[in-house]
Amino acid sequence: MTTRRSALYVLAMFVALAVFWAVVGARLDDAHPVRTMFVVGGAVLAVGVLLVGSATALKVRRLQARRRESNEVTAST
Repeated sequence: MTTRRSALYVLAMFVALAVFWAVVGARLDDAHPVRTMFVVGGAVLAVGVLLVGSATALKVRRLQARRRESNEVTAST
């Protein structure tokens, strides 16, 4: 499985979690259910995007460092 596909699956999971918590937030707030739905769902989705983005960036940096190290080894031989 590629990194891109894995990241998309995890993002889809966070979208599902955001929808779930948005519905829970809307059910618990009697005064402003729509506003609460957007705030709670948006917060969960934002956290998910930040986590997936940072994990993907770390993985890409690790792969680039490994390639750079491998190229240095082959160039020195």
